[in-house]
Amino acid sequence: MIRALVVVVTVLAILTLPAARVGAAGVTVVSSAARVDFPWGVTFTLEAVSEVEITDVSLLVNLPNQRYGAYPRNVRPDFRPGPRVTATWTWRRYGSQLPPGADISYQWRITDAAGARVETPMAVVRVEDTRFPWRELKSDTVTLRWYRGDEAFGRNLLDAATATVTRLAHEQGVDLVRPVTVLVYGSQADLYSALPGTPPWIGGLSIGEYDTVLVPIAPGDGGDGQRALLHELTHQIIYQITFSPGLGSRVPAWLNEGLAVVAEGGTSREHRQALAQAVQFDRLPTLRTLTNPFSTLPGPDAQTAYAAAESVVRYLLHEYGPDRMRALLTRFAEGRTPDDALRAVYGKGQDEIEDGWRVSLGLRPRDRGEELATGGAPVLARGQGAAGSRAVVAGVAAMATTLVVMVAGSVLLLRRRRRASPNGRG
Repeated sequence: MIRALVVVVTVLAILTLPAARVGAAGVTVVSSAARVDFPWGVTFTLEAVSEVEITDVSLLVNLPNQRYGAYPRNVRPDFRPGPRVTATWTWRRYGSQLPPGADISYQWRITDAAGARVETPMAVVRVEDTRFPWRELKSDTVTLRWYRGDEAFGRNLLDAATATVTRLAHEQGVDLVRPVTVLVYGSQADLYSALPGTPPWIGGLSIGEYDTVLVPIAPGDGGDGQRALLHELTHQIIYQITFSPGLGSRVPAWLNEGLAVVAEGGTSREHRQALAQAVQFDRLPTLRTLTNPFSTLPGPDAQTAYAAAESVVRYLLHEYGPDRMRALLTRFAEGRTPDDALRAVYGKGQDEIEDGWRVSLGLRPRDRGEELATGGAPVLARGQGAAGSRAVVAGVAAMATTLVVMVAGSVLLLRRRRRASPNGRG
């Protein structure tokens, strides 16, 4: 059942504990508070008095609803020893740290000159972006929050996200494990302001540890926003399936990005052109070079990387079906490497999968011996005699195509690079 809710928030979220006498050492906690100043951070303050000098104050903080990387942190706040102390510490937000919806548990530990230590009760404060009047809609699998646009706008986005969850399970074997929260910012600038320290071009973020997706979508954006939503939602689902305790999610970028691009719908004209050019000159990147995030690649290489990732994922889905893809993703949850996971499901490692994909595009398998001799650089198919001359002519003729692809792909690449996420997702 879908429910609508207007979320009423205050400018600053403050959780304060009343004055309490703690322990038998004569220490009295006058106040303990946690103040959320979004987007900059959370400030914790303590005021305490004692019959003897308070010599040490520490703060234990944790993130109980973070699924990976959460651990207790014992921090040292600023304070001056004495019979009355005021201690403060600010947890600065940076990038995807402390996203909206993150809970922070905290507890003060106070030690006096006699060596006695007392502790405050464990308390919890929630991080929320209180700058906007959020509205909310829910389905069984997705909670959507937005503030620009009417209810019909929000419902359309919720329906699209919910339908995507169902479609991905059928077409790609990608199943949602836990409900996802989607925060829709009204502009790219609003999203950027919510994520201090991120690149200004960021246009989407999947935070797997919190089952949360952040995307900028304005009413009437022409469909780009929905494609970004589907892209980041796919990253989130992949994270859930492949999460391994102690390791997180370690899916190679070519698989992660390929599935996310396929989820957007049909292949774009820019990707078709980039792939055609790479095939024509046998410049397809190897799967091993597409293991790391694409955001570090220069423009033309990144465009080719996304096109290649989409192509190889479509090849796997066409040749082996969604059930095999589902099985592959679950192997990553066991902590397997890409080669081990692929062999367990397809009976082939990355190199063999790559060769099959290349053959499906009309290319010969890569010569691994020559590749090693060139330091791992891609080896071009070499023509002989007249074939070599034809290759030169084709190369000259294709220079114009190269320029067209680079110009036509620049807009799509900018949009693609605006989608970023942790663990190599973007």
